[in-house]
Amino acid sequence: MQEEITEKQEIMKVEKTSKIENILIQICFFIGICITIGLGIAAFIITYYFTNKYSAYLEFMSIRIDNMLLNIVGVAIFLIVVYMIKKLLKKIPSEMLCVFTVVTIMLLSAIFIYWARILPKADQEMMTHLASEFIKGNYDSLEPGGYLHTYPFQLGYIYLTEILFRLLGEDAIVMQMVNVLCIGGIVQLLYNFTKKIFQNQEVNKIFCILMLGFLPIIFFSTFIYGNIIGLLFALIAIYQICLYREQRKVKYLIIASVSIGISVLLKKNYQIFFVGMVILWILDFIEKRDKKIFIGIVLSAVCMVLFGKLVYFYTEQRTGIEVADGIPMVSYFQMGLRQGNENKMAGWYDASTVMIYKQANEDAQEASKQSLEELKELLQEYANNPSEAVNMLIEKIETTWLEPTFQTIWINEPAENFGKTPESMTSNKVLISFFDGKLSTAYIEYNNIYQIVLYIMAGIGLIVEFKKPNIEKLSLILMVIGGFTFHLLWETKAYYVLTFYILLLPYAANGLQFIFEKIRKQCYNLSKRKKEKLEGGYKSENGNNKSTMEQI
Repeated sequence: MQEEITEKQEIMKVEKTSKIENILIQICFFIGICITIGLGIAAFIITYYFTNKYSAYLEFMSIRIDNMLLNIVGVAIFLIVVYMIKKLLKKIPSEMLCVFTVVTIMLLSAIFIYWARILPKADQEMMTHLASEFIKGNYDSLEPGGYLHTYPFQLGYIYLTEILFRLLGEDAIVMQMVNVLCIGGIVQLLYNFTKKIFQNQEVNKIFCILMLGFLPIIFFSTFIYGNIIGLLFALIAIYQICLYREQRKVKYLIIASVSIGISVLLKKNYQIFFVGMVILWILDFIEKRDKKIFIGIVLSAVCMVLFGKLVYFYTEQRTGIEVADGIPMVSYFQMGLRQGNENKMAGWYDASTVMIYKQANEDAQEASKQSLEELKELLQEYANNPSEAVNMLIEKIETTWLEPTFQTIWINEPAENFGKTPESMTSNKVLISFFDGKLSTAYIEYNNIYQIVLYIMAGIGLIVEFKKPNIEKLSLILMVIGGFTFHLLWETKAYYVLTFYILLLPYAANGLQFIFEKIRKQCYNLSKRKKEKLEGGYKSENGNNKSTMEQI
């Protein structure tokens, strides 16, 4: 009797734990639904776009009110095309379609890199230049006034660039081709997530179709700044958590920890994924009471800190120069919460971080104090004028998430003021049109329709799964929520969130499959009712004929 009572108590405890976990996951789902559907509605109404020519190299956008009728027609055509392609691919295994998708995207990215010969500029140019200087033994950039004295967190990516330059030659195209390989890995991993989360062959196929239509990732391949390779390792880390939940093997926790450590070393912004990983692990602990997950939490934190410390230690041993602390994090928050003006959008880069750092004589602690004072003044101003804060945040969201190309034209545009106009721009009419002509317009309009579909369908895909949530289904949308929140407060750019935007594809595929299935069922029911009506009329007519014959 006592054993039965104990067993019943254990069952009630498990059910209560499961309920708590489901509620927490559903809260995250609800936030994800609000973000995606909200952005989808906004994208349906307005579009942000760059109006400057490539010679200006300004990060200032214009806004337009869309023709909603054209958007409706565009979305309808897009959905019809996806449905028709899905029907044509009915007999092709999704795994084979995935291989075709990965190879095609990598091939198109490589072709664009070799054909356009886009030269790095601004920070990208500085990264490749410093890697070459390190090979020569020149470390001036670590001294006061140097780039790495101001931005020491870039050392991880610079060392990766240096290693590959030593192996393959000092050419920016080397790092661009590394991006191509990483893009292939990202596409494969997103397919794996789709397969694991939804376990539906049709959803897998729709994901591949959407991925093939996701043009920005091809043009993002030229961007050598750590974003792409960092995303690859961040996704590897998240995927290891899913594998651990299946098999409960510590090796997956170790791989996840090392992967997130590498990701953050190459691009600090991927600390967002670390926070997401911790949340997933805690939810897993609530569900399974598996204490081994704390190995993952501690080890991943250790890897993030240790890898950075090792790079700094190696640099100091190699160069004899102490690595500076650089611009403090609080400086980016004060910049990220500034109002926009005629030269920049709200929360976008305005050089205030560097100005404060210079005014503080490149003393990180003093710069932190000054930035904190600036931040307090800003927050006090917003407290006195809440409408200004709301308008600033709205502008940040719109300019970050509603530029449908996510700056993939802008980052490739040769800037004359940087002396970076490639030979291809002097005679290649197709490339010139892509930057400033009809191809540019067509690219923007296509991506505008794609963006509407992706946001709305991702929202629907989340709604469909709302009542049957689990940690796997939460894994990617949680990272999107993290990216959305982070860039709401931090410095923002449209291309910063491209690496979060792409994570919506699996959910959008699920939403599209749900819509297609609903339409199919409706068509089947209509056809069935029509057939029954015809058969009923035929029987009625035969019955009347029989009655007449009997009377005769």
